[in-house]
Amino acid sequence: MRRFPVVLLALLLAAFVLAPVALAREEVRVGVLLPLSGLRKAYGEVQKRACEMAADEINGAGGVGGRVLSLVFGDSGGGPEAARAAVEKLVGRDRALILVGGYEDETALEEARAAQELRVPFLVTTARDDRITSQGWEYVFRLASPVSATLDSLESFLREQGGVETAAVLYEETPENEAEAGLFEALAGRMGIRLVLKEGWESPGNEFAGMLVRVKAKNPDMVYVAASVRDATFFMRKARDLNVDTRLYAGNTTGFTSNNFKLNARAATSHIYSLSPWVPTLPYAGAEDFFKKFAMKYLMAPIFQAAQAYAAIQVAAGALEKSREAVPAAVRDALAGTDRMTVFGPVKFESFLGMTRQNRPTGCLVQWLDGNLEAVWPKDFSTAEFVYPVPSWKEQEAARKQKEAEEKKW
Repeated sequence: MRRFPVVLLALLLAAFVLAPVALAREEVRVGVLLPLSGLRKAYGEVQKRACEMAADEINGAGGVGGRVLSLVFGDSGGGPEAARAAVEKLVGRDRALILVGGYEDETALEEARAAQELRVPFLVTTARDDRITSQGWEYVFRLASPVSATLDSLESFLREQGGVETAAVLYEETPENEAEAGLFEALAGRMGIRLVLKEGWESPGNEFAGMLVRVKAKNPDMVYVAASVRDATFFMRKARDLNVDTRLYAGNTTGFTSNNFKLNARAATSHIYSLSPWVPTLPYAGAEDFFKKFAMKYLMAPIFQAAQAYAAIQVAAGALEKSREAVPAAVRDALAGTDRMTVFGPVKFESFLGMTRQNRPTGCLVQWLDGNLEAVWPKDFSTAEFVYPVPSWKEQEAARKQKEAEEKKW
């Protein structure tokens, strides 16, 4: 009679011990690689919020085939070596079935190499170096467009609108900005645009007056600038102060599309063109709703990197749901068959220009108009009419003062 309670106690203990294991089987893990420290920490934190928001919504709608979608984060802010260690931890200790993320090019390249070696699917979210999807790696996919496609919408616009025979290309001397300046130089070569000035400055830049005096002397039809937000801000403010006019100012995505550029450059943002893979007014299912919910929850407007991160979780969850079994190879096969709409746009992985498992997002030419970043090209995606050629700085200032005077009358 005394053995019964002992046996019962043993069964109860076993139930308590095994319960966490049973619960663990009800979740599916996604490893997320983001720069949560270092120079890109702010971007990493924004993408982390977007990932968490996507996961919360997916779980609120029933999860992934009834399983809880669990995100496990790895910090890639320490560079390629630290990022590789993060990949190994997420796959080895945390048992992630799929990885998403990848912000900086060299770091993401190492993350992709590690994922391929460990044979776990990796959806690169933001990094754009062509090499990432040019290795033939069967476990590596990319949501973002390759860097070689960066200027496609600008080139299309210039070919149709015309009026640019000469250009100046100016850049902050960092690898990313030098590469973007090189892309514009190649575009100019294809279009027969003569470069009258190509000049860089040491990062970070503090004095742009001399360079802008040289630009003014050359009087190009167009000026293309590749810089960080900080340097883009100072450059444009000085260009406005010195009345350096041109038919079109265009800048790279990183430097010229963020809200910080708008807040700090103020009137010097007016009519500036840039390139962006995403704006919330694009006709993508859920894009505008995502923008509103993110802004309300975090009290900040989401940047395009946030939309990329949110979409990456959408795609990863879809692959996990369609996977025939919970193993990386099966998840990879399901990911390869992706053909769906996300807040970032349509996602389908293809092979082109020597790249494999590469998405083809439609980039937009955008322009700052009345304090808003509007998509102006291609026409099918435009949210406002473009202004080209742009008015001179003096004309813009006169128009601003006239508008203020009219508003005071009312």
